[in-house]
Amino acid sequence: ISWDNNIYNFKDVNIINNDLQAEINGEYSHRSNEESAINMEINIANILIPELKKYYPKQLGDKALNWLDTSLLKGIAKKTAIKFDGKLADFPFTDGNNKPDRSKGLFTIISSVKDSFIEYGSGWPEIEAFDFNIEVNSNYVKFIGLNGHIQDNRIKNIEAVIDSFNVKSPLISVNTILDAPANKLINAINNSPIKDSMKGVTKNMIGHGPGELNISLVIPMDDVDNIKFTGAYDFQGSKIENQKIGIPKIENIYGILEFDNNNISIKKANATLYNSPLTIELATNKGVNQFRVNGVFNNAFVGEMFTSQFSNKINGETPWIAEINLFKDKTDINIKSNMAGLSINSLGILDKNSDDLRSFNFSKKSSAGSYENIKFKYGESVTAEITQEKDGDGTLINKVGLISVNSPNNVMPKSGVRLIANLDYINVEDYLSIIDNDGESFLTEASLLIKELNIMNYKIHNTSIKYMPSTKSIKYMPQN
Repeated sequence: ISWDNNIYNFKDVNIINNDLQAEINGEYSHRSNEESAINMEINIANILIPELKKYYPKQLGDKALNWLDTSLLKGIAKKTAIKFDGKLADFPFTDGNNKPDRSKGLFTIISSVKDSFIEYGSGWPEIEAFDFNIEVNSNYVKFIGLNGHIQDNRIKNIEAVIDSFNVKSPLISVNTILDAPANKLINAINNSPIKDSMKGVTKNMIGHGPGELNISLVIPMDDVDNIKFTGAYDFQGSKIENQKIGIPKIENIYGILEFDNNNISIKKANATLYNSPLTIELATNKGVNQFRVNGVFNNAFVGEMFTSQFSNKINGETPWIAEINLFKDKTDINIKSNMAGLSINSLGILDKNSDDLRSFNFSKKSSAGSYENIKFKYGESVTAEITQEKDGDGTLINKVGLISVNSPNNVMPKSGVRLIANLDYINVEDYLSIIDNDGESFLTEASLLIKELNIMNYKIHNTSIKYMPSTKSIKYMPQN
């Protein structure tokens, strides 16, 4: 170190303390009337990120300094090179548009940070094991990610920019691409503010398979509770299901899910449900996430739902449309089809030719409380309505219901689920595959009138059957 009056020269000066080891070259000119200037280069081999707070320039401003103090929590900065050339009063050397102005001075930092841990916003998952390069030019800061992960989703690309750290409310703009398998993405969403815009779609959801997340954040450094975000998730053959809100296992999903703070949307995704093709659209309307799903009933679909013995009685296929509305605390579902193109054989009252039109309607409406109402109609001959209520652990149990098959009796019981059916012909073997012999029946009582009942090729005519599970008995009363 040498000096001449108010000019101090530094040559190969090494500073070592508990935080860092630095080499300094340059000069400092001490003058009055805000004319003091620095022309200096500083090279720091290694410094721990938590210790940097002692050395941040105060000109960064209180808000930027506070964000740096509370967000950059771990890591080590290597090969840090700092250049400063200009009057201290002119720092950070910007023009009238607050852009870097080389004619006023030079302030640059280049560094490589390893194994960092960053909490960038309240409620958001942290960036872990994060390696990145940092470039500073006057008031412009750029972070270029190399590797790391967010909630176990591998970072493929990430870039963050502070365009002007010297403004009243500085912003950080982040753009990142994550290798995000469906299961890990769901976990990340459910542990971030993004779950609010999903409005329950991902809560209790199970997922598997590949996907890629592209997301952009705008982070106010003085208000990290109000991060703005937009993103898109690319399903790449993924599978999801959410039995809690009535979404069955949907597989082989290809499509783009777009979202922001208030809305989510799917323009058109292709998938399969029970080995049958499916298209999915999604939009947010007045705060409600609305799905529109198009699929087909065919023997593959029926075979997956029941068994091949049942599906063998199905030929052809027919389109169906489902509309699903996801509210904050309830789900409404409506499925309909005219059954055109599908033939059903040997199932009695369900039988139809492929040219016959037969209305198929299924709906489920939830109340804001603990009730659900289910309605079903097939043609003019089969109707059903069941009201369910959640018990103490949230499981839905049947409270009251009526299933009517070709019967004018439509009196709803006061409690329990009643089945009333008038049938021309039943072959018991046709229905054995869909009867659960081990499970408890959801029926409280059943009354069947069958003109011809076939049991193991024995025919019984004009049979009346009373079924009462509570007594664990079935009364057969053949009239002939």
